[in-house]
Amino acid sequence: MEKSRSDRWRWLGLLMALVALTMIPAARLAAEPDDLQPAAYLPLVSSPANLLPNGGFELGRVIWQQEAKGLGADSTVLIATRKDSTLPVLFYPYRGDWVGYLGGDTDDLDASLWQTVTVPDGESHLYFWYWIDSLKDCPGEDYLSVQIEGQEVRRFELCKGNNTNGWQRSSPAVDLSSIEGVDVEVRFRVHIVGVAVGSLEVSVFLLDNVGWSDGP
Repeated sequence: MEKSRSDRWRWLGLLMALVALTMIPAARLAAEPDDLQPAAYLPLVSSPANLLPNGGFELGRVIWQQEAKGLGADSTVLIATRKDSTLPVLFYPYRGDWVGYLGGDTDDLDASLWQTVTVPDGESHLYFWYWIDSLKDCPGEDYLSVQIEGQEVRRFELCKGNNTNGWQRSSPAVDLSSIEGVDVEVRFRVHIVGVAVGSLEVSVFLLDNVGWSDGP
């Protein structure tokens, strides 16, 4: 009998110990809520690699040379941001706050953004992100020309049929592998034909994240 009683106490003691152990996390949670909160992790966002100097325009209106000809050219803004209301609310940059803004005029316009860069070894394919938005019918006379040393390597007709409805990566990239290590002028030139007074038929080419890749 005595042995049976001692066994019962031993098992009762073990049961009470187990109950106490299960209560420790709850007690700690009540006493130390800050220490036990789950860690918060921000999503991993990779920054674009090997952009041209100010290729994402986030430094503002620097490095890129700007030129505009035509009626109202003096007030034409080619690097825009919502921060100073130069970028219409209809549009947004691919990344960041700034964007190349070519077009959007109702008058004749010939405008360019350009800079001189060295074609890097191994990553000699020029790419960029762009957004076409036009209210003009196709075929039209508005276009965006990508030029290397004054030679056109890509042309985009700016008209309704070519609207991208958002950002799109240039494909294929412009292959400059034959001139790696050479300094070249990279130019984005827009040509806009003016419309009648009061017309809303404008064309816009947005540009962002101009950089180098190792292939198309």
